[in-house]
Amino acid sequence: MKILKSVEIQVSKNTKLLELIDNKVDVINKIDDIKAPNADRQIDISRDIKFIKHKMRETEENVFIIKRQLKLAK
Repeated sequence: MKILKSVEIQVSKNTKLLELIDNKVDVINKIDDIKAPNADRQIDISRDIKFIKHKMRETEENVFIIKRQLKLAK
């Protein structure tokens, strides 16, 4: 049960981080509309954020697999 609780906490943290990242992407997109000269820099930041979101989703998938395996092991 301790492992399962730990996994659930990690999923919760990842979900919160995804929400924060989504908010940051929205802010960056709004800034992009206002400050076109910095577009290249903002694109790089946006790309980095998308990569982080991708990795977090992979982590969530792995957590899901671990949780499923824990249930099967019971």
